[in-house]
Amino acid sequence: MKKVIRLTEDDLTELVKRVIQEQKKSAFMTLLDDSRGLQGGPGVMVGAIEECLKKNGFPNPDSAPQEFKWIVIKTSLFNPDRKSLGDFSNAKDVRTFKILNCMKQNDYYGYFEK
Repeated sequence: MKKVIRLTEDDLTELVKRVIQEQKKSAFMTLLDDSRGLQGGPGVMVGAIEECLKKNGFPNPDSAPQEFKWIVIKTSLFNPDRKSLGDFSNAKDVRTFKILNCMKQNDYYGYFEK
């Protein structure tokens, strides 16, 4: 048996806006998705990022703190010529600091300065 659902124009507009918003991909998610399949360090770092985000209460990487996303994007994390991410102990956001510390502890490729 079929049900007839009546939507107002406002309901339909809100529904379409929500679908469009959910389909947009942030620069951070695009970077992670593009780097996931790469050999060596970049692919491993995507796993480390996702693991550390989950450990710190961010099951969806796009819900990570904005400061953390900015650091990952701006530091050329996935550039093979980059030898180190440097010291980010001065992160202003406590959540970002915790995620970066988690990544430092799982740093097998030397992206962070010791």
